Amino acid sequence: MSTAYLAKAVLRDTRTIAPVSTCVRGLYGVEHDVFLSVPCSLSSEGVQRVAVLPLNDEEKATFQKCAKGIWEVQSPIWDSL
Repeated sequence: MSTAYLAKAVLRDTRTIAPVSTCVRGLYGVEHDVFLSVPCSLSSEGVQRVAVLPLNDEEKATFQKCAKGIWEVQSPIWDSL
Protein backbone atom coordinates (compact mmCIF):
# COMPACT_ATOMS: atom_id res chain seq x y z
CA MET A 1 0.00 0.00 0.00
CA SER A 2 2.87 2.35 0.76
CA THR A 3 4.40 1.82 -2.66
CA ALA A 4 1.04 2.40 -4.35
CA TYR A 5 0.57 5.61 -2.35
CA LEU A 6 3.99 6.93 -3.41
CA ALA A 7 3.49 5.86 -7.03
CA LYS A 8 0.14 7.64 -7.14
CA ALA A 9 1.71 10.81 -5.74
CA VAL A 10 4.39 10.76 -8.44
CA LEU A 11 2.13 9.73 -11.34
CA ARG A 12 -0.53 12.29 -10.47
CA ASP A 13 2.00 15.04 -9.64
CA THR A 14 0.22 15.73 -6.33
CA ARG A 15 3.20 17.22 -4.48
CA THR A 16 2.19 15.10 -1.51
CA ILE A 17 4.44 15.23 1.56
CA ALA A 18 5.72 11.74 2.43
CA PRO A 19 8.73 10.30 4.27
CA VAL A 20 11.08 8.98 1.59
CA SER A 21 14.82 8.38 1.45
CA THR A 22 16.80 11.14 -0.19
CA CYS A 23 20.28 12.64 0.05
CA VAL A 24 20.44 14.89 3.12
CA ARG A 25 23.86 16.48 2.53
CA GLY A 26 23.52 20.09 3.67
CA LEU A 27 20.36 19.47 5.68
CA TYR A 28 20.81 20.36 9.36
CA GLY A 29 24.59 20.47 8.89
CA VAL A 30 25.11 16.99 7.40
CA GLU A 31 28.37 17.02 5.43
CA HIS A 32 28.27 13.74 3.46
CA ASP A 33 26.09 12.11 0.81
CA VAL A 34 23.91 10.22 3.27
CA PHE A 35 20.45 8.99 2.33
CA LEU A 36 17.82 9.13 5.07
CA SER A 37 14.04 9.16 5.13
CA VAL A 38 12.77 12.68 5.65
CA PRO A 39 9.49 14.40 4.73
CA CYS A 40 9.62 15.34 1.05
CA SER A 41 7.25 16.84 -1.47
CA LEU A 42 6.75 14.35 -4.31
CA SER A 43 5.98 15.41 -7.87
CA SER A 44 6.10 13.82 -11.30
CA GLU A 45 9.86 14.44 -11.19
CA GLY A 46 10.33 12.57 -7.90
CA VAL A 47 11.46 14.45 -4.82
CA GLN A 48 10.56 18.07 -5.47
CA ARG A 49 11.89 19.43 -2.18
CA VAL A 50 12.65 18.42 1.38
CA ALA A 51 10.30 19.77 4.04
CA VAL A 52 12.70 21.46 6.47
CA LEU A 53 11.34 21.17 9.98
CA PRO A 54 12.29 23.52 12.81
CA LEU A 55 14.61 21.45 15.01
CA ASN A 56 16.14 22.54 18.28
CA ASP A 57 19.87 22.09 18.91
CA GLU A 58 19.45 18.69 20.56
CA GLU A 59 17.34 17.39 17.67
CA LYS A 60 19.85 18.67 15.11
CA ALA A 61 22.69 16.99 17.01
CA THR A 62 20.76 13.71 17.06
CA PHE A 63 20.03 13.98 13.33
CA GLN A 64 23.73 14.65 12.62
CA LYS A 65 24.75 11.71 14.84
CA CYS A 66 22.42 9.37 12.89
CA ALA A 67 23.73 10.66 9.56
CA LYS A 68 27.32 10.20 10.74
CA GLY A 69 26.59 6.61 11.79
CA ILE A 70 25.08 5.80 8.41
CA TRP A 71 28.03 7.46 6.66
CA GLU A 72 30.53 5.39 8.63
CA VAL A 73 28.79 2.23 7.45
CA GLN A 74 28.37 3.23 3.81
CA SER A 75 31.58 5.20 3.14
CA PRO A 76 33.69 2.06 2.48
CA ILE A 77 31.21 1.14 -0.25
CA TRP A 78 31.55 4.57 -1.89
CA ASP A 79 35.35 4.32 -1.61
CA SER A 80 35.34 0.97 -3.45
CA LEU A 81 33.39 2.31 -6.47
